[in-house]
Amino acid sequence: MNICPFSRLNLKKIFKKMVILFIFY
Repeated sequence: MNICPFSRLNLKKIFKKMVILFIFY
């Protein structure tokens, strides 16, 4: 399965946001 770099970057961003939200909660 080939994922375009942009998609992976986006995924990383979303993951980071989720982690931050989780920590702040």
